[in-house]
Formats: sequence, C-alpha cells, structure tokens
Amino acid sequence: MTEPTGYEDEPREVFTPVTAQSYAALYHLELSDFKADFRFYQALLQQFEARFILECGCGTGRIQRFLHEYNFSSVGIDISSPMLQKAATQGGTHLVAMDMCSLGFCNQFDAVIIPYNTLNLLTDEKTIARCLSEIYTVLKSDGVLLLQLYTPDRQLRENPFQRFFQFSMKDIDDGGKLITESIKQFDPEKKISLLEQRYKIRYPGKPEQNVNQVINHELAAFSPSEWFEIINTSGYHVSSCYRDYELNTHGFETDGPLLFAATPSS
Repeated sequence: MTEPTGYEDEPREVFTPVTAQSYAALYHLELSDFKADFRFYQALLQQFEARFILECGCGTGRIQRFLHEYNFSSVGIDISSPMLQKAATQGGTHLVAMDMCSLGFCNQFDAVIIPYNTLNLLTDEKTIARCLSEIYTVLKSDGVLLLQLYTPDRQLRENPFQRFFQFSMKDIDDGGKLITESIKQFDPEKKISLLEQRYKIRYPGKPEQNVNQVINHELAAFSPSEWFEIINTSGYHVSSCYRDYELNTHGFETDGPLLFAATPSS
C-alpha cells in the first residue's frame, strides 16, 4: 500500500496545447539569449572561409542575429510563419518561408547550417536523405554542411519506453519566470524519442497571468554511428565530428550534442 503524501487532494496542473503563434513566443523566450552553439558555427565558418550562409530552420532568428553581428551574409528559412514574423523583428536578416526538403534557390552557399536538432524533426530516414540531397544542390562544391543532432543519452537508451523529466528556469523581462519542463521517452524499435515540452510562466502574486502550455514532438533518435552513415550515404563526407561546442571529441558514443561538419563528396 502506498503511503499518503499529503498532496493527494492537490489539483493537477492543466496544460493547453500551444498555438503556432504562442509557440514562437515561448520558443523565443526560452532560447533567444543562448549563444554557446554559435561559437561552434563561427569557428567552423572561419575555418572553411565561408561568408554566404544558409540556415535551415532558423526559428525566431537567434543564429541569424549572431551571423549578422559578426558580418556574415546569410539567409534564414523556416516553415513557420509565426517564427519568421518573430525573426523579422530581430533586424538585419534575409528570411524566406521555405521547406528545407524542397529548396527553391538558384544560387549556392558557402555553408549550410541546420542547427539545434532541427534535422531530428524529420523522423523518417528517407525524408532525412531527401533533405540532405536538397541541401547538396545549393551547397558549393568546396562548401560545408554544419549540423547539430540529437541522440538519446545513456539513461534513455538503457531504460527504453520509460519517461524521464528535466526542467530549466529563467527570469523574463516582464518580471515573470519561464519554467520549461521536458519529458522524454525513447522507443528503440521505431528509433524515435517522444518529447513532451511544457512551458509554464509564473508571476509572483498574479496567478491570473500564469501560463501552462504544452507541445509534443517526435525526434529521430539514431545513434552517432547511424547518423554518420546517413550523412555519408547522402552525398557527403564527414570531415569532423564533435561532442561539445568547444570542438572536443570526447569519444564518438558519449552523451552530449552531436556536431558534424560535412563536405560534398564529389
């Protein structure tokens, strides 16, 4: 018999699904000041002497803003109109509503960036390969593709189908606090991670202004070696692989962000 905790009568939190508009606003609140990954992109762009950059899945323009600040010429694409509307307020960027699986550019780029696990949102290997093939057509022969990919960590891999909880908290400009809760579950049969992302905004003494919203994602959850194979069989040569933003390797199968630099193979 389970011992009583004293919280049995507490009301359960209720979350409403995000709208496209509210998700853009919450996403921007969560990540707009995150810059650690840009140091990785900046270092590799300088190494490859890349000046004209395409960013696929630019979201609300975070990396576009940094590219502009460091005098790169760039274009950002996204399929979300609310994300692009928010990005347009950042200034100094060229933005296009476009699907990275169906690019419509006539010109070619020195580098293409697919940041922050964006490619993982394509959960089918054939769709991922089609996306990489599209990017191949707009990447110069001496250009570079830069990727950050999600891979399930050891805890998820060793406990398939179990749900694991993480959260972060940050102050926001209007005096509230943004609490982001992530619940992940790994399905090794489908090679997918289920991500439930909960956004809570809390205003001390003003409960009527509180926000509870949720969005669910499916993420491609391939291993590092599987991602390596997918990229290498899609017309690219993986020139380097890193496990943190400081360009350290740490071992291919360790936990952490999976960062690839890949060049066209022919």
